[in-house]
Amino acid sequence: MEWESTPNRASCRDCMLHFELKGECAPCLLPDGECISGKPVLWYSNHLAMELFNKIQNQLIIAGMGEPIGLNHQAIINILDIYDIKNVDERKVLFDKIITMDNLRMVKMLEKKKTDKKQKKKK
Repeated sequence: MEWESTPNRASCRDCMLHFELKGECAPCLLPDGECISGKPVLWYSNHLAMELFNKIQNQLIIAGMGEPIGLNHQAIINILDIYDIKNVDERKVLFDKIITMDNLRMVKMLEKKKTDKKQKKKK
């Protein structure tokens, strides 16, 4: 199945169905509650924003030396159009949530880069 070869692409609902069809309990329902694909535990109101972010997360603007600057905002607008989200207020909320997720990702990438640079200096 695609889920097995490309984890983190399916929705939580698809994952649950996948394990149900296999006759197993989904890992997120077990006592430790960990998602096998590393998806964070989200409030229901954030599920759509996360699913949309997952679909466009590689649409980055890249600087001249190959450094990612951030998510291309046009990709967000396009995905909202593709999924026929027309309500202006809902679009604004989803846009803000996706930008927030990308900002957090960029901060983590920067922290990792700094940590890697420090480790290289120690060697």
